Amino acid sequence: MSQSKRIFKKNYLVVVFDMYNYGESYDHTDYYTYDEALYVVKEIILSSFTKRGQEGYDEWMTFGEDAYIVSINNSPEVPKFSSQEFVKKVCGLLK
Repeated sequence: MSQSKRIFKKNYLVVVFDMYNYGESYDHTDYYTYDEALYVVKEIILSSFTKRGQEGYDEWMTFGEDAYIVSINNSPEVPKFSSQEFVKKVCGLLK
């Protein structure tokens, strides 16, 4: 059997990792702008845990989804974004 390869034609690809099985990932979809991709990354991360505080952070680290952005098709490099810091901030663990 041959696998079909997805072709991405936009500028930024969102990749999602399963924190429970961290070696497993999938390509979510591509976006024209970094801001679009960043919005989606944050939504994916936020939808993967329900609690706040240390419990929320622990929930995300154990069972959540991590997501990041890759520039593709000769697009400008991606600014630094730390999903771990984002979750800590949302959970109230960073000031």
